[in-house]
Formats: sequence, C-alpha cells, structure tokens
Amino acid sequence: MTIEVRREWLWAAAATTVAVLLYGLGLAFSARDGAGRPVLLLPDVRAVETYRQRALAWERDWTAIHLDLTTLLADEPADLLNQSRRAQSRLEQAVAIAQAVEGAQAPGVLIGLHDQALAAAGAFAHASAAVSRWLSAPSSTNEEAAQSACQAAAVALAELQGNERMAG
Repeated sequence: MTIEVRREWLWAAAATTVAVLLYGLGLAFSARDGAGRPVLLLPDVRAVETYRQRALAWERDWTAIHLDLTTLLADEPADLLNQSRRAQSRLEQAVAIAQAVEGAQAPGVLIGLHDQALAAAGAFAHASAAVSRWLSAPSSTNEEAAQSACQAAAVALAELQGNERMAG
C-alpha cells in the first residue's frame, strides 16, 4: 500500500510552516513600546528610540550618582580612604557619562532632550568634582560649593526627567 501526496499539498504545507515560523519570530523579536504594542522601526523612529533608551540609562546612572554624592555629603569625613574612593569612582563615572552624552548623535526631533542631557552631564561632573574637592580639603566654603553643585545637578536631573520624551 502506498500513500500518494500531491505536490501542491506539499508546497502548501511547506509555505504554511514557513509563514507560521516567520510570524513566531516576528512576535518574539519585535520591538515593543511601554504598552506592549509592536513598534515600527523605520530608520528615523529607530534613531529616536535608541537615543531615548540611552537617555533613560544616563538618567538611571545620574540618579545613582546623585544618591551617592548626597550620602557622601551627609556623612562626616571620617573614613577618608573609603569616601575618597567612592567620590573618585563617581567622578570617573560622571565624566564617562558626560563623554558619552557629548559623543551621542541626537536625532533632530530630540535636540531639546540632548541639550538637557548635556546640562545634566556637566552638572554631575561638576558636582562629583566638588564633592571630591570637599573630601580632600574639608572647609565650609568647599562644603557649600559641593552642596550647591549637588543641588544644581538635582535640578538638571529633574528637568531631564520632566521632559515628556523621557516617558516614551
């Protein structure tokens, strides 16, 4: 007994299998927005979304830097080695982020966001340096300068977080 399968049926089964496979891959690997809907990634849309994701990562890093700097300012400079290492680490991180922001190509529609990111980058680099300066030469003048720089960085961060493009 032999079973004959028509070639048309074989081709139809193969085409259906390929279509289901491509559909599954599309579901699994499509970019999604905050609501879980697929996003059409045209080149300009992709550039905007890529830059926005980078800005969100910078914002998370600046939040961590800000928390650490304010903790350093609140602590008494007792364990100078540990505190100076933390301050130096945050300064290096702030400078690295500032370099990344300066080197990033912002799409035309996000020039305002880029300007805010540049302002925050500069403010956090300055605040990190001011805290390091206060730790290495504790004086009321250096402490006031560090407090002021940290407040300016917090304001720059709040302005960046308030940008509606950061929400998606």
